Amino acid sequence: METWRLGPGPRKTLQAFLVLLLYAALAAAYCRPLASNFFTRYLGSADFSPSVWNLWHFRYSLDVLHANPLWNDFQYWPYGSNLILHHHIVFYDAVAYFLIPRLGLVGSYNFLCVLSMALAGLGVFLMARDWDAGPAAAFVAGAAFAFSPAEARFLESGCLDCISIQTLPFFLWTFSRAVRGGRLLDAFWAALCLTWVWTFNYHFFLFCCLLIPAFHAWLHRPLRLDVLAREPFRGGRILARLLEAALAADAVWLALRLKSAGQRQFHGRGSAVELALYVAPYLLFWGLLAARLLLRRRLAVSWNGRAWRWPACRPYAATIGFWVLLNIPLIVMILELARGKGLASPQNPWRGGGNPTDLATLLLPNRFHPLWGEWIAAAYTRLFNPGTLLFSLGWGPLAVLAWLWRRPRDRWTSLWFFGFIFSLVLTMGSWLKVFGFHTYLPLPFYFLHLLPIFNSVQTTFNMGIFIVLFTALLLAAALTAMQERLPANRARWVAPAAFCLLAFEFAPRPFAMARVDEPPLLRRLADRPFAAVLPIPMGATFNGLSGQGMLGTHGIGPELQPLFRKPMVGGYLTRV
Repeated sequence: METWRLGPGPRKTLQAFLVLLLYAALAAAYCRPLASNFFTRYLGSADFSPSVWNLWHFRYSLDVLHANPLWNDFQYWPYGSNLILHHHIVFYDAVAYFLIPRLGLVGSYNFLCVLSMALAGLGVFLMARDWDAGPAAAFVAGAAFAFSPAEARFLESGCLDCISIQTLPFFLWTFSRAVRGGRLLDAFWAALCLTWVWTFNYHFFLFCCLLIPAFHAWLHRPLRLDVLAREPFRGGRILARLLEAALAADAVWLALRLKSAGQRQFHGRGSAVELALYVAPYLLFWGLLAARLLLRRRLAVSWNGRAWRWPACRPYAATIGFWVLLNIPLIVMILELARGKGLASPQNPWRGGGNPTDLATLLLPNRFHPLWGEWIAAAYTRLFNPGTLLFSLGWGPLAVLAWLWRRPRDRWTSLWFFGFIFSLVLTMGSWLKVFGFHTYLPLPFYFLHLLPIFNSVQTTFNMGIFIVLFTALLLAAALTAMQERLPANRARWVAPAAFCLLAFEFAPRPFAMARVDEPPLLRRLADRPFAAVLPIPMGATFNGLSGQGMLGTHGIGPELQPLFRKPMVGGYLTRV
């Protein structure tokens, strides 16, 4: 009797489908109490309204108005607004077009949130499998990425474009395949995935673009930097003592400034002179310290011509080239809109205050945990800085990374470590902050945001999801290494033990579920043949940066517009 067996291709497809279903089940359990409120309440509590409005407006424009869904007459009436530069995920709009008649607007939004998390886990799983991780280790790595505290923070905010992190592992997977194999087909898939990232989140797209030259710099070393000892010179010892004395004097000046100012970071208030005086002792301290170090060490730069030859540059250049070819019409359209409407005007280059990312928060336990989350958040806010957004990597993954750091690493594991450090440095923002203390040590992002393309990035806090992505890949490599070092009867328990540890550490408290109230006044307004809403007493929101206006005790925002289906004077449409 002939036995029927699946071939390698169908077997991998079936495995990926089953893994996707498992991640979807985990996402439903992770987002409790979503299952019991799936069709009645939105997942999230703060900024879900623009995302929900996008889904509704796209379908309503096509089916009822028979109008262009990328043009808006419902907000900023009577002028309307172009939605090309809005946080519009057209892919989700198209999917929701078919989901809304079956699941409703609320159910469609919640379904897309669960789908995003499941696909995020699947992307890491497939990439880890491609780099020789076992199924169990790859599954744990995917769960560590999809259900991390960073994703919990996105879910709490309700921003669908930030919740949708599934595009990132697929880009990294295809791009790393192009780098590893040098095939043009892989570069084309990487460019396609980079386009996918672009259509979901502009800031994620910018970071992915940075990874392309960063990977080339790490793997091929076009410029080699060596720190060499400097030869003693006449007067060097006296100069060193003078610099040390200046450092001590500056430390006293800084302490007096901190005591008199009563704060540890500048919050953007005051004149330019006050601002300069505030940061002067910080910048002088780092300048004097750099000068003191340069007395003992010197930096030698050497050129590696082989790194600039076509074989070494081909996968990177091909990825960028294919992306440009795929998106020429949209690139030209956006540049023309930005040039004609003044949307590309540079912002204030100063990034002096408001940096929400603190290096110390990465070492904190999960602030969403039901046992210690609220205590951790309250203690940090009271002791250090209330303006910091808490972002934790988790003690379990960090312990595994510390274990892997001391082991022999291959080329690709070293690349994931580089990606981890690269993401960490950029996520810190313009200035280094530790335990609420703003050191004003300039970081690379301060110089990066001066560029025209990057000057719209107000903060790099959301870039922390890339730290989580590289942590997940390193977790897969570490679990695989542990399994190889242990006997077979013990190795099979490594991945389940890691999963249980992460399940306990990353388990969040129940998420907030937002319910849209239905004011009777707006219901009556829906029956009128024509009307427009002016929110009071705050008035209309015209700049897209402040909150919605209030009408009585009800917030009149985009999430209510599907109820009365009438235009608003002003509005709330985010811009990039």
